Amino acid sequence: MIRPFGSNVELLVHVEEKPAELPTLAEAMRLPVSIGHIGYTKVARGGIGHPGYQDLLAMLRDGLFWVKLTRLHRISAEAAFAYGDMLGLLAEWEPDAARRAPILSANPARLYGF
Repeated sequence: MIRPFGSNVELLVHVEEKPAELPTLAEAMRLPVSIGHIGYTKVARGGIGHPGYQDLLAMLRDGLFWVKLTRLHRISAEAAFAYGDMLGLLAEWEPDAARRAPILSANPARLYGF
């Protein structure tokens, strides 16, 4: 019903829990699906090394999902995270400006059609 309008669906899910169900859900929706808050990945639960997060990365590579880089502190090892420096953190994670550009502009433009 919303597909003709170019909409997408955002899921707020904990990727550590039941990651095997997410591809089936995405395929059934037949809409672009984004995972908000980086899948609620928690450093205390293994962070980016957690099998559920690794499954999410595989789904991103397969093109089933998009992920929103919101609430970055969830996967930061920093005890106190400065929200104002998210671009600085992204620059640490991806120092190559040419590779950061799609993350910040081209990819969102493709997802949202602007």
